Amino acid sequence: MSLTVNQIFMRKIVAMLICTLLFVGCQKTNTVQVVKSTADTIIQSQKGISKTEKSNFDKDYIRLHLFSDFKRMDTFKLSYNSKNLEDSMSFQIISCTGAIIFEKHFDGKAFYDYDRPWYLYVSDPARGNNYDSKTMSKEIADSLQSADISFINQKIQDFFNDNRFYINPQKVLDRKMVTSSNFGDIENETSVVGFTYSLYSPGYEMIAFSKKKNKVITIVATD
Repeated sequence: MSLTVNQIFMRKIVAMLICTLLFVGCQKTNTVQVVKSTADTIIQSQKGISKTEKSNFDKDYIRLHLFSDFKRMDTFKLSYNSKNLEDSMSFQIISCTGAIIFEKHFDGKAFYDYDRPWYLYVSDPARGNNYDSKTMSKEIADSLQSADISFINQKIQDFFNDNRFYINPQKVLDRKMVTSSNFGDIENETSVVGFTYSLYSPGYEMIAFSKKKNKVITIVATD
C-alpha cells in the first residue's frame, strides 16, 4: 500500500516527537541520578568523619555562625550519645559549602574541670586528708553521678555560646599568649573569626580559618 505525502510527513513528525521525548526522559533521569549521587556523597562524607564512633551518637547540638566565610554561616555541631554523656563525642565545623573543615573527637569526661560536683565533694577540706571516696554510700555516689551528668549537659549547652567567638582576634590578642606558629597565617587578614573551646581543663584552644592556607588552624593553645 503506497503512502501519501501527508502520511509520510505525519509519520516523520511522530518519529521526531518520540525521539525528543526519549531524549528528554534520559536527560531527566541522568539529572536525578547526579543530584542523588551528590546528596549521597555529602551524607556519606558527613557520616564517614565520625568513623566507628558515629553509631553511638543519637543527638546533635548545632549552632550556625560566621567562620570560614564572612557572609555565609558555617555549622558548628557537637554530636554525642544522650544516654551516656561520658561517652565519645565529636565536634565538627561544616562550611557553608558542605565541606567538613574541622573535626575533633573526645570523651564527655573531657568537660570535667575543678568545678565538677564529684571533685568538689571529695576534695572538700572539711572531710580531712584521709577521706576515701570509695567508702561513700551508694546514695551519695548516685547523687554525685547524677550531678556530674547535669554538669556535662550544661557544658554542652554552653559549648557554642557567643562569648566563644571572637571577631578578628589577631588584632587584640596579646602576642605573649600566642604560642602557635600558625598565628602568622592570619595576622594580616582583615576578616577572621576565632573560636575557643576548653577540654581537659584548665587548658583551652582558639582556632580560626586561614584563607592563606584554606584550612582551620590553631592560633592559641594553653595547658
